[in-house]
Formats: sequence, C-alpha cells, structure tokens
Amino acid sequence: MALGRYYYQGRLDFERALQQYEIVRKSLPNDASVLRWTGLVQSRQGRFADALVNLERAYELDPASTSLLNMIARALRLIRRYEEEQRYLDRLISLAPDRPRLYVKKAESCLLWRGDIDKARATLEDARTYTSETAEDFFRIHDLDVTLDIFNRDFPEALNKLLSKPRDFDDMVWFIPNDLRLAEVYRYSGN
Repeated sequence: MALGRYYYQGRLDFERALQQYEIVRKSLPNDASVLRWTGLVQSRQGRFADALVNLERAYELDPASTSLLNMIARALRLIRRYEEEQRYLDRLISLAPDRPRLYVKKAESCLLWRGDIDKARATLEDARTYTSETAEDFFRIHDLDVTLDIFNRDFPEALNKLLSKPRDFDDMVWFIPNDLRLAEVYRYSGN
C-alpha cells in the first residue's frame, strides 16, 4: 500500500501504483482502501468508468465513508451521469447538512445536467437554511448565487450582492478578488 501511494502521489507513476495495488488486492480482495486508492489512480488517468467501479465497490465495503460518497459523486460528474451524481450528493447532504460545499456541488450539478437555474437557486436556499453564514466555505454559496444572477442576466442583482457583501473568493485553489467579479458584471451589463 505504501509503495502504491509513493508511486501515485510521490512519483506520479500511475501504472506502477496500480501494479502495487494489484499486489495488495490479491491478498486483500475485500479491502476498501485498496479499491479506493485504485479508483483514485484510475480517475487521475482519466479512466473514470473504471474508477467508478472500484469506488462503488469500496463504498459497499465501507458504507460509513463520506469521502467515498464524495469521490463517487465526482466520478459520476466527470462521466456526465448527473442524475446519479445528485443521488449521491443528496445522501452526502443528509449525512452532513451543515457543509455548504455539498449544496454548491448539487447546485452546480443542476446547472450541468439541465441548466436548471431555479433548482440550483433552490438548492442554495436549502444551504442557507441548514448552514450558518459563519461556516467555512459559506462564501461559495454567495459566489454561485452571483453567478446565477449573471446567468439570468440580472446584473443589478449580481452587483447588489457583490457590493453588499464584498468578499474575495478564496478556497486555497482559486483566488478571485471581489473587484474582478464586479468588473466582470459591469462588462456583461455593457458598462
């Protein structure tokens, strides 16, 4: 297992990592962690359907794992099986209703699946009901809400939200200054 992680995370040598996990799998065929790591490597290789098989099997063996649910939902999104993704996200939300990021993922899924802005907005309203504005990641809800206003071409409302709660978007992966978002909305509105 350690060699598999070394090749996967340390060397980015996905084939050798899979070889190591296969060695472990022969002696531990029902070990959820082997299936999880195999699925993660396959996902990095772009083999999402294969990854999904292993992640779902791992979840059968470890049904208390919310991280596996999250990984499965991500794999389903990547192969555009949004209806199934939503079922997994609903399960995740039922287990952790206070996590804003889960609602954002579900709202994004509504947009990707059917372009359903109303359902996405209703999902964000659920998030506001079950999570606190002081919760970590709550800013994601605000950011997606502004994006929904832009999609609806309701630029005054988007500006109002950006000006009433000026906050830079920063999730340690993306950093988007609030001023940049304001400029974006002004540009879309022809100003």
